[in-house]
Amino acid sequence: MAPTIGIGVPILILLLLGSIAPIQLHAASFNESCRATVDPPCQALLAYRSSSQFSPTIANISSLFSIPVQAILAANAFSPSDDPSSRLSTGETLRIPVPCSCAANGQRSGNTTYTIAPGDFLFQIANNRYGGLVTIQEIAAANGVVDLDKILAGQNLTIPYPCSCRGNSFGGRDALFMAYVIQDGESREGFYRSYNLSQEEFDRLNPSVNVSQAGAVIELPVPACRARFNRSALDSNLTVASGGYAITANGCVQCNCDGTELHCTRAPTAPRNCSLGCRNSRLQIGNFSTGANSSGGCTIESCLYDGYNNRQIFTRIERNATSGTCGDVQAPPSFAYAPEGDGIPEAFAPSSLPGAEGIPPPAPGAGSNSPGQTAPPPSSSSIKISIAYFLPVVLSGLSSIVLYTI
Repeated sequence: MAPTIGIGVPILILLLLGSIAPIQLHAASFNESCRATVDPPCQALLAYRSSSQFSPTIANISSLFSIPVQAILAANAFSPSDDPSSRLSTGETLRIPVPCSCAANGQRSGNTTYTIAPGDFLFQIANNRYGGLVTIQEIAAANGVVDLDKILAGQNLTIPYPCSCRGNSFGGRDALFMAYVIQDGESREGFYRSYNLSQEEFDRLNPSVNVSQAGAVIELPVPACRARFNRSALDSNLTVASGGYAITANGCVQCNCDGTELHCTRAPTAPRNCSLGCRNSRLQIGNFSTGANSSGGCTIESCLYDGYNNRQIFTRIERNATSGTCGDVQAPPSFAYAPEGDGIPEAFAPSSLPGAEGIPPPAPGAGSNSPGQTAPPPSSSSIKISIAYFLPVVLSGLSSIVLYTI
């Protein structure tokens, strides 16, 4: 028989020593009403912060939230080749993309599963493993736990987390919504500045939160780019947080968000059999060419990604005329991964997450098209890793989260 694990005494000792923050009571939802038969799942974000008690790897976090490693790397602008086994430093913060569904109680929420290990207790699971995004009381309620002092090693626990969708829009702009645990010393004014929010907007999202109380969980809008692809495409609802990217079309295409719109091109890790050319054109997805027109201006022809289905990748040619010369045409921004250091690159601190002082648009880099030229597609990467792709998908009128593996 599996051993029982007591938690009451360890919690009491820690509280008496004053080495932890008071246990917070917060609802595992953000008060977004929904109808399960009408409102499909969406993608949301969690701000996950490592602690001195638990310094995880990205692989650990992937397991904790049942989210593919590559989805976490993409949300934080890390290179697909980064080592997921390197540990995060204390206080590092990652954006975790998670599915958000409509629960039976008519509120948006999400959950994952945690298997209790020998030596675990509920306070440790809630505050260390899951960074305060869930409370002991919420875990107990989700699992019908009556005696908080006894849990079993090997037992699977449902771990609820707060999330919201709100139509992927806020204040007239595309957005993903992120659950964030308030830290000591943080203030309303800091959130106003970092996330370009007015007091009224902040209060509308967080009407009953005591922001001065460390451990409270608030909702923050992160600027995003929403796809405007072919309506029949499986990824027609793809939404990417600013400064991040998504791998789609069965690994063939990478779409980057510069804060205003998606820029899609061949994925660095794309299989060789990807068909990315635009019909009746020598251009491939992400490439463009220029030429002078009769009015003395410049005509720009671009090959754009337009989604995919089970059989093909959709593309379309877009032509735009400018009054300037072709020499003035700027290439679309290329994507620069977060700077690499020893092991996992430094994660985005809260003030560096997209907001008023957020991640700047990626600067054009080597390999971008020069005006008047057609750049060849990047060669396939030599990176040898298994990649899972995390995509919102609309199928038969229902949205779901699908993993694609190559």
